[in-house]
Amino acid sequence: MRTLYHIILVATTIMLFSCSDNNSNGDYNSVGSTNTPYDIVGKTLVLKKSNGATYLSVEHYDQSNCFINNTDVDYVNYPPEYSYKRIGNNGAAYSLEATKVTYIPYYGTNHYSKFSFMIGLTFTSPTSGTYDGVETNAKGEDKTISGTFTLN
Repeated sequence: MRTLYHIILVATTIMLFSCSDNNSNGDYNSVGSTNTPYDIVGKTLVLKKSNGATYLSVEHYDQSNCFINNTDVDYVNYPPEYSYKRIGNNGAAYSLEATKVTYIPYYGTNHYSKFSFMIGLTFTSPTSGTYDGVETNAKGEDKTISGTFTLN
């Protein structure tokens, strides 16, 4: 369930970035050009914490399927899904939902924990920038996150 905080965060991100859309032709080299790609298919998004450690790394295969590099996910039963929406010349809204699986050796079973991200990306170049957003864990608890990202 999405909280009011999530809705306000995404709405604010959309409003901020939509006001800056001066050029939508995708030309990265002209004055007033865009930094934000129209899609991220075939690219890997790496979110970094303020200390430089990798927070999340996601490879994007098509418009909704992805592979999460630094987390164990049950891709057969609970494949992760993402959405990406370009907003203006320098912004995008990104969301990710996945289910993390942890093996419990004592019981010989798996434990499944759903988590989600709602993130605003601010591109300072076509392949990097800053992010801020919210991570929601399996208990429905929200944590504010921010840092830098690369998109390669």
